[in-house]
Amino acid sequence: MVFPNDAKKVSNKNIFELIRRYGPISKADLSNMIGCSITTVSRAVEELLTSDIILVNDTGDSKGGRKPMLYSINGNACYSFAIEISRGLLMVTLINLNAEIIAKKVFYISSGITPEEVVTKIAETIGEISGHLNNELINKILGVCITTTGPLDRKNGIILKSHSFDSDRWNNVPICEMLKRKISFPVFLDNLACASILAEHWYGAAKNLDNAVFVYTSYGIGCGIITNGYLLEGVDDITGALGHMIIDINGEKCTCGHKGCLETFSSIPYMLKHASEAILNGRQTILTQHIGQDISCLTFDMLCEALVEGDELCNDVINKAAYAYGLALANFINLMRPKMVILGGETIDKCPCFYDIAVATAIESTYPEPVKDIKFDKASLGMYESVIGAAAKVFNLYLNERKHENIL
Repeated sequence: MVFPNDAKKVSNKNIFELIRRYGPISKADLSNMIGCSITTVSRAVEELLTSDIILVNDTGDSKGGRKPMLYSINGNACYSFAIEISRGLLMVTLINLNAEIIAKKVFYISSGITPEEVVTKIAETIGEISGHLNNELINKILGVCITTTGPLDRKNGIILKSHSFDSDRWNNVPICEMLKRKISFPVFLDNLACASILAEHWYGAAKNLDNAVFVYTSYGIGCGIITNGYLLEGVDDITGALGHMIIDINGEKCTCGHKGCLETFSSIPYMLKHASEAILNGRQTILTQHIGQDISCLTFDMLCEALVEGDELCNDVINKAAYAYGLALANFINLMRPKMVILGGETIDKCPCFYDIAVATAIESTYPEPVKDIKFDKASLGMYESVIGAAAKVFNLYLNERKHENIL
């Protein structure tokens, strides 16, 4: 984010953003970074201290005289409930402004669970967690954000279709409105990839970068994009559908109705489909030792394990999927030129070979020459990546909309 040099235009939010990114930090360093006087910085810092959103963290080294005070974000200034709904998993968490998990409940759910059952479980869990909190902390909870697979209508809080469930009951689900009827907090919705890039941008590998992308790869493929310091959302709220970038115009038909989408090469369902078809056509593989005659038992874990054991079929399937994925990354890099590309999701977590092939392909396939100045990395925040990002969305909305309080 580019901050103004004109001291009159310096806002408390500018100062807060620098403290969030670079804290613990002194007033002198803030003044140098933002290009304004110590007096202007001091005024903003005092207002932020009064609002309790920052605190004095420590004292720095002195160059003679008093040691400078160092300022950091006050993690206990505000909180958010953050929810992940993914295949087989429901996670309900309470997270503070420093991305610390205050409370969490994890439930393993069946593919046949209904939206009503999920919403009821979320509301009950929020109530249970809230019952153990004091009133002061409850009053600092800004809202709830649900993160799940899309496509979504984030503005209206609707799951249009979910990759996490096979049932049509998960089409056009007004999940935010359903939850609002059961709890007293504002409710927001975001997809896993966008939540993940927010998490990385606020707290992770992309914390000090204004241009980065997170690609989530599992049963579907999507990306979240930070450009010039802001989350890119687009006019129709379906930005980031990388899985439907067309790789082969004569390719296999995708669930979206088009042919040759990236998901037909690199998503878990299609990798399993390609392996199953090869087995049915008589291809020799150690997978048959695990599944016998029941192809429907084949899982991605089995593919990954057989790959490690040197199975040629699994090697072919995963290599082809990772190569196509790498080409899609190269196409994206040619368009957006981010500073960092972060890869996450079940595919990346369980198959290191997929990551290695995809990154090598992307590096070699960019224009005008193999890319050297873009960093590739795996998701850095572990199993809480998406819920940390969901909380960051709530914090970001709150901090950007506090115009009436003259604090930010």
